[in-house]
Amino acid sequence: MPDHPRERLAQHLFGNLIKQSKQPSSEDMERAIDLAVRVLTMVNCSAQCLSPRLLEQGAFQARWPSNVTLSQFIANAFPMTDHPSLNDEEGIAVGQGLRSALTANKLRKRARLTFRPTDDLRSHLRLDRKLHVVEIFHHTAFLKEHLRLTKDHARVSSVAEHLKLGALPRPLVLETLDSIQKILFPHSDPKSRAILRSLVSRSNFDPDCLRFEFNSIRNSDEEDVAYHYFGSRLADLYEELQNPAPYGLIEKWLERRSGARYVLLATLIGVFIAVLLGILALAVSIFQAYVGYQAWQHPVGNDGPISIGVRARRG
Repeated sequence: MPDHPRERLAQHLFGNLIKQSKQPSSEDMERAIDLAVRVLTMVNCSAQCLSPRLLEQGAFQARWPSNVTLSQFIANAFPMTDHPSLNDEEGIAVGQGLRSALTANKLRKRARLTFRPTDDLRSHLRLDRKLHVVEIFHHTAFLKEHLRLTKDHARVSSVAEHLKLGALPRPLVLETLDSIQKILFPHSDPKSRAILRSLVSRSNFDPDCLRFEFNSIRNSDEEDVAYHYFGSRLADLYEELQNPAPYGLIEKWLERRSGARYVLLATLIGVFIAVLLGILALAVSIFQAYVGYQAWQHPVGNDGPISIGVRARRG
């Protein structure tokens, strides 16, 4: 019932219990709905805003108000945006270059990023610049099952129609799967594939990430997909690749002093040092000229001091 508000959905699900005087507490009903939605969509949601204490503990839940339908909640959780550099035909070359640059090997080697699994689809490709971590929704088996459910319904466009089939919007699922298996860990990049195998064995990534499928989950026209859901996060990763955040105490210290004010100060210090060296060089030149003048005024003969003393006694 994706077109029913959350409050009405709760009444429909728990109405029989209420009539039988077995009404559960409101907290239990809310948690049951949150859990059901999380199983269906892999989105961690809550009817109420979290307290600051829970936020500090790392809880990250999307608020689903009682007057909002499930389809509206999913649409709000995954807003669509356009990225010409990724999707426009005029920017195909740029988009292909951007996608090919964002392999896991390049991100780890150049930007020194690490990868962390997440169970919340909304956190996919989220970049934490302070920790140098990229979150990856790694449940590819879940994504493939949703693609199988909607394979014969490729023309379905609305979020509500997809949810009625028991699946997330097909473009969203395709985009998520492609970003994992075609951009971050492409089959053509052995080093990135080695990183993925290491993540599966050491970081509890879904082993299904290593399985590439096409015919069973895709239609013939779905080899390449546009990025409308996670395009901004791919752009953030590319920006991080081009201008990595400082890593380590030394780089952070230098980065804090790389502003225009510090650049001007460094320039002035350089000018002062250059002037000081020029003055010292001028003083050395004057001293050398003085020594040369004295040598010219008081030349020393070819004979040594002993010969001069002998000639003096003879005289």
